[in-house]
Amino acid sequence: MRKILMGRFVALLFVAPVFAQQGGTSLRLVAAIPLPNVDGRIDHFAVDLQGRRLFMSALGNNTVEVFDLKTHQRLHTISGLHEPQGVLYDPASKRIFVANGDDGTTVVFDGATFQALDTVHLSSDADNVRLDAAAGTVYVGYGEGGLGMIEASSGKQVGEIPLPAHPESFQLEKSGPRIFVNVPNASQIVVLDRAKRSVVARWRLGEYAANFPMALDDAHQRLFVVARRPAELLIFDTGSGKLVGHLAAANLCFGWRRLYQRLRTNGRRPFPGARQNSHCAGRPHLVLLTGIEPALSRRTAPWRPAMRAQGL
Repeated sequence: MRKILMGRFVALLFVAPVFAQQGGTSLRLVAAIPLPNVDGRIDHFAVDLQGRRLFMSALGNNTVEVFDLKTHQRLHTISGLHEPQGVLYDPASKRIFVANGDDGTTVVFDGATFQALDTVHLSSDADNVRLDAAAGTVYVGYGEGGLGMIEASSGKQVGEIPLPAHPESFQLEKSGPRIFVNVPNASQIVVLDRAKRSVVARWRLGEYAANFPMALDDAHQRLFVVARRPAELLIFDTGSGKLVGHLAAANLCFGWRRLYQRLRTNGRRPFPGARQNSHCAGRPHLVLLTGIEPALSRRTAPWRPAMRAQGL
């Protein structure tokens, strides 16, 4: 199942296990959760698989909304935030991490009581949040260029890694120590070594700009990045750092995930149609598929394959 914003609703989309033939769609709307008294822009989502909960950063409303994924009801509202952007649930510590863009704080909440446990003060604009589950470390992109490191079990900052400008989406390699970071103001993908806490490579984008969304196919050594100018999906070989393919993508694309070795984008303009990627010889082919158009603009859309296995 996959979640996207649809007007003043959270739309729940079921992803069919077998893709439809040409001309069809593999997404089916199964529910829409109304959002009364939630105003303004929506940003990131997080999922608690065991607790069957969805967390939504309502940036414009200064709240995080908590939903029951079985009943499709709102369970709780975490208020008093300051432009919440990134949100993450750590199942090991059972804590919620909320990154605030306005004051640069990352607030740590108890996942059961929703009580604030700790606050990490970063310089400004705390944004994307990722978890290194093996190390028990939460990474937060922030400010004019940096990833803050927070120990998940204690909620305390334990380090930081500098970057040349503000980071947008970033992904952690599971097969090694690298972190791939979109840094659009530098027109680069910056590669970090999280063990050394340092930059190990910079992949320049050339003619492409405004690289915001990112997904990583660790098994096939492929990094997928969407640039907004021009609106293209860029495919990088993570071994060489070389651009090995590109496809037309939705303009002003904000978020997407790899799905059954195919790609679906989530943006404000319609898809340009299905195209076969011929630039990945010897690799699984990637196809851009037509998506469901909601009534209003879409933004972040997390994909959680484990939810299908649990019947969500």
